[in-house]
Amino acid sequence: MKIILFVLAAAPLVGTVRADDVWVLQGNAQSALEGNILLYLYTSDVLFYNRNTSSARIRVIEISNGQLLTTDRELILDPARSTSIARANKAWRPDTSATLWVTHLDVPPGVIVESRISVGQQCTVCGNVPRPGIFGKLSFPVMRSLQTPLVPKIHLGTDLHAVPARNNVAVYNDAVFTAHAHIDVHQMCDESIIDSRDIEIPAKTVIQLNNLSTATNNCTSDGAEYTYVAVTVDQPSLSWVSSLSNADRIKIVWAATSSSP
Repeated sequence: MKIILFVLAAAPLVGTVRADDVWVLQGNAQSALEGNILLYLYTSDVLFYNRNTSSARIRVIEISNGQLLTTDRELILDPARSTSIARANKAWRPDTSATLWVTHLDVPPGVIVESRISVGQQCTVCGNVPRPGIFGKLSFPVMRSLQTPLVPKIHLGTDLHAVPARNNVAVYNDAVFTAHAHIDVHQMCDESIIDSRDIEIPAKTVIQLNNLSTATNNCTSDGAEYTYVAVTVDQPSLSWVSSLSNADRIKIVWAATSSSP
C-alpha cells in the first residue's frame, strides 16, 4: 500500500484542479471585397498560455451548429508554455458547413485564453493561395458564464463614433429548446431605439444578424454618435457585437488584447 501511495504521489498531476467553463466565438467565413474576385477571409483561433506549475488539460465540452468533427477533445499544455487550437492541429470545429460556431471549453484556472479573428484575402481568379491575416486581427471577448434568460445583455460602445458604421450581432442559444431573441440598438443621447430585430435560434446554435444601423438622429449633446446594443433571449445565451465601417476597407491597424485569465 505504501508503494502504491508513493507512485501516485510521484506521478505528474494533469488537470486535477476543477476547470472552468469558457465559451469562445469561432468562424471560418468569407465575404466580397471587390465583386467576386477579391474576398475577405475571416479565420479564427484560440490561444492558450499555462501559467501553472503543472500541465493543464484543456477539453472541448461541446460545439454549436453541429457535432464536433473529431473524437480528439483534449489538449495538454505544459507549464509556462503557449499554443493555440490551430498550432496544436486540433480539428475543433463542427461537422457541418457552418461559417460561425461557439466552442464550449473546459479550461483549468491559471490558463490564459485569447480568442481572435484574423482578416485576410483571397483572389478567386489569380490562382494563388489564400492570404490569412494580411489585414490584421481582432480580439473577441472570452465568455465565462451564460446570460440569464430574459435579462438583457448590454453591449456598450457599439459604434465607430463619427465613422458611419453597422453592427453585426451574433447570438448563441445554449438551451436544448428553440430560443427567441430580441435585439435593440439604442442611441445614448436619449436611449431611443434606432434599429431592432427579432429572431428564432435553434438549440445549441449561433446565428449572426448583420447590418444593424448605428445612425443616430435628433441628438445634439456630446457623444451623439454613441450607441449600445441590448440582446434579450428567453433561454441561456451568449452574444457578441462587432461594428464595421460602411465605406472603408477592413484593415486592423491598432488592436487591444482581450486575453482572459
